[in-house]
Amino acid sequence: MSEFNRRRFLQLASSSVLSTSFFSMPSMATSFISNTSEQAVFNTLGVIPKKEYPLGILNPDDAPAADYHLKIAMEKVEIADRVLIETLAFNGEIPGPLIRLKESTTTTIQVTNNTSRDELVHWHGLYLPSDVDGAKQQGSPMIKPGQSLSYRFIPKPAGTRWYHSHAGSSGDFRQGTYSGMNGIIYVEPLNDPGDYDREVFMSIHEWGASVVNGEIAHNLGTINGRMLGHGEPIRVKHGERVMFRILNSGPSTGKRISLSGHTSRVVAMDGNPVPRQAEMERFNLGPGERVDVIIEMNNPGKWIFGEYSEPARRKGIGIIVEYANSKGDAQWLSPKDSHWNLGKFALQSKAAEPDENIDMVFEEIKSKTGKLSRWTINGKTWPEIDPFMLTTGKRYRLNYHNKSKGLHPLHLHRHDVEVTHYMGKDLSGLIKDVVVIPPMQMASVDLIADKPGKSLWHCHMTSHMENGFMALFDYEN
Repeated sequence: MSEFNRRRFLQLASSSVLSTSFFSMPSMATSFISNTSEQAVFNTLGVIPKKEYPLGILNPDDAPAADYHLKIAMEKVEIADRVLIETLAFNGEIPGPLIRLKESTTTTIQVTNNTSRDELVHWHGLYLPSDVDGAKQQGSPMIKPGQSLSYRFIPKPAGTRWYHSHAGSSGDFRQGTYSGMNGIIYVEPLNDPGDYDREVFMSIHEWGASVVNGEIAHNLGTINGRMLGHGEPIRVKHGERVMFRILNSGPSTGKRISLSGHTSRVVAMDGNPVPRQAEMERFNLGPGERVDVIIEMNNPGKWIFGEYSEPARRKGIGIIVEYANSKGDAQWLSPKDSHWNLGKFALQSKAAEPDENIDMVFEEIKSKTGKLSRWTINGKTWPEIDPFMLTTGKRYRLNYHNKSKGLHPLHLHRHDVEVTHYMGKDLSGLIKDVVVIPPMQMASVDLIADKPGKSLWHCHMTSHMENGFMALFDYEN
C-alpha cells in the first residue's frame, strides 16, 4: 500500500469520515486501501478531494476563487470639489485598492480588462517568473479587451511593493503609468516586530500632463486620490507611533515630502529595511520609489503632510494630519532643506568585489521641434540595444554613468540591487529596486544573478522609458 494512500486514509478516519465499525477492522481497511486507487477511495467515501492549482497565469475558470479582483476601465474621478479627471483606473478608484498579502502564502489575483485596448499589470518589486511579472518584453501575455486573467503566485519578498499598468501610454496621458492604474501591495513579513501603533498607506500621483519645451509638465497632484484640502484628513492621537508607507506612483518627477512640525525616522526603502535608520525632516521619492517612515505624534494640531515645494502643494500634493480635538487651519512650517543622499542609510563599508562589471552610459538626444527627447544606453536606444547577458550565480556590478542634466529612477524587474557606490562613496547593505541617479553623476549597484529569465530594465520616468530608455537583461542558456 502506498504511503500517500495510507496517510490520506488515516486522515479521513481520524476526522470521522469513515464509520467507527469500518475503521475498527484493520485487516479489512488495509485490504480495502491496498487494492483501491485514491480516487476510488474518495468516490466510495463520498469525499471530494481538494483541487490543486498550478502557479502562473490561468484562465479564471481554471483558477481558484480570487483573493482580489482588479477591474480596469476608463473612469471620471473627482480629485477635488468640481475637479474631475478622466483616467484608466482599477475598480473605479484612484489609487487602486490596497492589496495585502502574506509572505510565502500563495495568492490569486484576477484582472479584468474592461477597456478597448490590450492591457497589462506589472507586480513591481516581487520575485516572479518572467511571464507573470507583467512586461510584454519579457513574454507576459497582454489582457485582451473583455478578457480576464488570474495571476497565481507566492508573494516574496515582504514589504511595501506596488502594482501598475505596463502597457504604455501610446501618447494618451489617460493611459499607462500616467494613469490611475496603480496601487500599493503590502506583503506582510513572516516575523514583524511591530515597532509602531498603526500604519497608514499614502500614494502620491500627478495629473494633467502636457509637453512643454520637450519635457512633461503636470498641473495637478494628489495624495490618496485627493488634492490637498479636499480629502479626509489622517486622524491621529497624541503619543501614537505611526508607520507611514509611502509610494510615488507619479510618472515624471521626484518628490520632497515632509510632515510639517515633525521628524520622520526612515526604516525601509522600496520595502526593504535599511541598514542604518536615520531621522529626517523631509525625504525624497523618485517615480516608483517607496519609503517607510515612523513618525511620533508629539506635536498636537493640524499639519500638512506634503511637498516641500510650495508650487507643488498648490497643485494639490499634500494631505492634512489632524490630532484629536485640534482646532483651526492646517499649518505648514518649512523643514530644513537637508541634502538627501542614499549613503546616509547604507553601511559605510565596501561591498564584495563583483565577478563582472557592466558599464551603462545614459545620454539624451534632444528634439529640435519641441517634442520629447530620445534616450540612449551606450549609444543605442530601445529596441536596437542588445540584451545584457548574465550567468546564474554571478555577482555583477552595474556602473551607471548619467551624462544628462536630468535625474533617472532606474528599475530592474524581478530583482533587487545593492547600492555599492553613490555620490562619490563606496557603500554596502542598502537594498532597493529603484535607484535614482542624480544629473551628471555616476553610481554603482550590484546584482546577484539568481532569477533566470528575461528581466526588463528601464528608467521609471514614463517619457524616458517610452522614448528609448529601456533594455533587457537575460540569462545564458
